[in-house]
Amino acid sequence: MSPCATVLLGVEQFRLAETLCARPRVRVEFERFVPLEDRSIPYLWVTGVDTDTCLQGFGTADGWQLSLRFPSRKRLADCYQQCARGGVSLTVDRVHTTSWSVESGHEAVLTDIQRETLTAALEAGYFAVPRTATLQDLADEFGVSDTAISQRIRRGVARLLTTELSEG
Repeated sequence: MSPCATVLLGVEQFRLAETLCARPRVRVEFERFVPLEDRSIPYLWVTGVDTDTCLQGFGTADGWQLSLRFPSRKRLADCYQQCARGGVSLTVDRVHTTSWSVESGHEAVLTDIQRETLTAALEAGYFAVPRTATLQDLADEFGVSDTAISQRIRRGVARLLTTELSEG
């Protein structure tokens, strides 16, 4: 199993900085591959660097979040040190070792509605401390009861935890 890292970069550390700063409501996302029938094609073209480790990411006017995979923890540490030497300031948000593919992520674990609900809850601040969104806020957004939203969140989180914790 190879280590995967989620890293955060300041918006100025990435070439699209001017675009994102000029249009703060813009969100740029990429994935390493786009499935096309029985094969995958690159969705983001990168030249001049080893791109085998970059799996997906998104950027806003606040910064970039990238998911990276490495063949070993040593290679992850080497990458971090190389970025530091090159003046690229990045924050490692989390590191985990997993057997599930980051390209497919937890999409296979979650139902579409669980994924949509958990994403909305995260972005709205439901999991923040202090919490900035309530179950009722989310229920109103989805047009369902707060009980339905609560069940979606609990079942989705349970599925994610079951999958992640059972892999160790």
